[in-house]
Amino acid sequence: MSKVPDRARPTIHSRLGLSLPSAIGALLFAGAVVFGSGMVDAIGPLQGNGDQQDQTAQTDTDKPQDGQDGSDGQDGHDTKPADGTPDGEFDGKDEPDHNQPDKTPVPEPTLKPNPEPTDKPQSEPKPPAGALALEAYSADGRVKLAWSVFDGDGFAFYKLVRSTDASVSWPMGAGDSLAAYASSPDDTYFKDYPACGKEWHYRVFAVGNGEAGYPVLAASNTVGAFVECVSKPTPPPPSAMDFWAEVVDGQVHLGWEACGADNFGAYKIVRSQTNTNPKYPLNDGTELIGAIGDPNQTSFVDGAVSSGQTWHYRVLSMANDGSGWYALGLTDVITVTIP
Repeated sequence: MSKVPDRARPTIHSRLGLSLPSAIGALLFAGAVVFGSGMVDAIGPLQGNGDQQDQTAQTDTDKPQDGQDGSDGQDGHDTKPADGTPDGEFDGKDEPDHNQPDKTPVPEPTLKPNPEPTDKPQSEPKPPAGALALEAYSADGRVKLAWSVFDGDGFAFYKLVRSTDASVSWPMGAGDSLAAYASSPDDTYFKDYPACGKEWHYRVFAVGNGEAGYPVLAASNTVGAFVECVSKPTPPPPSAMDFWAEVVDGQVHLGWEACGADNFGAYKIVRSQTNTNPKYPLNDGTELIGAIGDPNQTSFVDGAVSSGQTWHYRVLSMANDGSGWYALGLTDVITVTIP
């Protein structure tokens, strides 16, 4: 085999048909094409080129682009927001418009009542013993009286005392008379029809019942009321009522016939040591020792007596037509001497 001379061998230049400078230029151009293609793939989605983005969207199926479901565009292409900022560019806010999450309305919170306080008082404080509040109102020849409830121990009666002056006391003194009494602590109301044309003073006492009489447990304030005189119709004559009395253990027990009249107002129990004909409204020497508003309660015990005393008793059933008290019935007088 004959040896080819070196100068006769084809060189790279001759094989490619290029001169050396041309070959170097071709290599550089090929490298630029490869590098440029990679750069286009890397930056194409960020430049907003429509063709490049469509190609990228077709190959990246795991991440659908805006417009594919028709929510942002009519034909699958990106659209501009309403404010004119191109999609994918910042508009001065913290996030691009198309990256904002759906603004689902937040439901209003349900209001709940405040929890009950844990430091509620266990019970209302009771009024102090020895204090009763009395009020009085005068109209149409009568006096309406009301007082607070006594809820202490040892209660037996309320004693409502009327007086011609402001010195109202229990046991009763000069000028005092018993306007009413009640055996229930909840019975705290009474209407009185005293003599008209003058001022009367009232005070109520909560009392017990013991061997020495009726000790005072609580006393009210004193109130005054002026009673005007009003015209009174002539009442019918009272009917007779049965009446009996006996002494038991040093006390006088009284009983009488019940009143069946529809306009019944109260039983008035009166007594006197000096007047053998005690009446109501009160006459000279007579005192009112009981006033009972229940027509079915027809008994009374007088314990404010002493051995050797003689008392004259009477019971009247009374009515009131708005102009004053008048008798529906009355008993005979019974005289009792305490052994």
